[in-house]
Amino acid sequence: MSGSVINLNVEEDLKQKFAEVVKKKDTTVSQALRDYMRTVVEQANYNSWLNEKVQIARQDYLEGNCKSSDEVEALFAAKRANTAKKIAESKK
Repeated sequence: MSGSVINLNVEEDLKQKFAEVVKKKDTTVSQALRDYMRTVVEQANYNSWLNEKVQIARQDYLEGNCKSSDEVEALFAAKRANTAKKIAESKK
C-alpha cells in the first residue's frame, strides 16, 4: 500500500490505552486510525449529499412544486383502488 505518514502528538496514556483497545479488537493503531479517517470522510460526503437533497426539496416547496398530504392520500387511494380492481378482474 502506498501512502503517507502522519505524525500525531498525543498523551502517552491515551496512546497506550488506545493501543490496548485496538489490540483487543485484533487490529492495529494504524488500521484503526485509517478506518476512522475513512468514516469521517464518508460521513462528510453523506452530509453534503443530504444537505443538497434538503435544499432541492426546500426550493421545490418554495416554488409550489409539492402536494398536500390530502392530495397524496387521494392519489394513492385511487392507485390502490385501481390495483384492487385489476386483481379482481384477473380472478374472473
